[in-house]
Amino acid sequence: MCHQSCVLGELSVVNLVGGPNRPLRKLVGPRTLISPGARAIIRDKQGDVLLVRRSDNGTWSMPAGSMELNESILNCLMREVWEETGLEVLEATPIALYTEPRFAFTTAFGL
Repeated sequence: MCHQSCVLGELSVVNLVGGPNRPLRKLVGPRTLISPGARAIIRDKQGDVLLVRRSDNGTWSMPAGSMELNESILNCLMREVWEETGLEVLEATPIALYTEPRFAFTTAFGL
């Protein structure tokens, strides 16, 4: 169980540049979309931050992911932490929202 503070709140502008075989890319073309997501900062009593190894590229990162339809940002955070670590989020504190164009990026899925 995640008894430490979990951070909530990543809202990124995402530039969709995925390949031509991606259904969403075919639907929207080269337009920029907004994809809300959450990233958790989970610390232990010593202040160390929990990282997970990504299966797509092998890099280490904080548990994170995109929000699904009809899901709150808090539920997104809780689901992503559970899926990636098996930990249950008991509380979360929003600390940042990233919404400016300078935060635009393309996800590993081309979104």
